[in-house]
Amino acid sequence: MRIFLSIDIPDEVKAQLANLEKNLGQYSKNVRFTPVNNLHITVKFLSEQPDFAIGKIKNILAEQIPTTCLFSVHLNKCGVFPNLNNARVLWIGEDNNNFVQFAESVNKNLNIFRMQENKPFCHMTIGRIKKIGKIEILDIIRRCKAFLEEERVIFSVTGVSLYKSELLREGAKYTKIDEFKLKGEVDG
Repeated sequence: MRIFLSIDIPDEVKAQLANLEKNLGQYSKNVRFTPVNNLHITVKFLSEQPDFAIGKIKNILAEQIPTTCLFSVHLNKCGVFPNLNNARVLWIGEDNNNFVQFAESVNKNLNIFRMQENKPFCHMTIGRIKKIGKIEILDIIRRCKAFLEEERVIFSVTGVSLYKSELLREGAKYTKIDEFKLKGEVDG
C-alpha cells in the first residue's frame, strides 16, 4: 500500500485556494491544478508499505503525535520545483521552523520504514506544469504571490492524517486510514 502522512487543509482555506487556482487558470492552460480536496502538506511520504507495517506505523504515530503542540501555517510563498528552467511542480508554502522540527521528529521515528530524502519544507503542490516558458511561469508565480499577500492564507495545524494513495488514470485518489490530533496551544 502506498502511504503518506500529511497535514489536512481546513475547508475555509480550501475555499481560498480554489479561488487561487481559478484565478491562475485564467492566465495559463499549461498548469494542471490539484483538485482542492486533494490539497495537503506532506509531513512524510512512506511509499509502498506491506499491510503488516501499517499497524506499526499507526502505533508510532499514536504515541508521538499527541505530544506535539499545535502550530500555525501561513502560506506566503510560491515557487516551482525543481527550478525555473525545468518547472514541473507549482507549490505554495512558507519557511516554518515548527513544521521542520515536527517533520524531522516524525522522520526520525519512521525512518525504519523509509529514509528521509529531503530536508522538510512546509509546502503543498497546487499544480503540475506542462511545457511552459520562463516568462509564463514567472507571471504565474507573481500572480500567486500577489494573491497570497492579499488573502493572508493562515491556519492552525491541529492534527495529521495517514493516507493511502492510489495513482489512477484520472488522477490521484487519497483514502484516509487514520488521523492523529496534536495537543497544546497554537504556537506562532
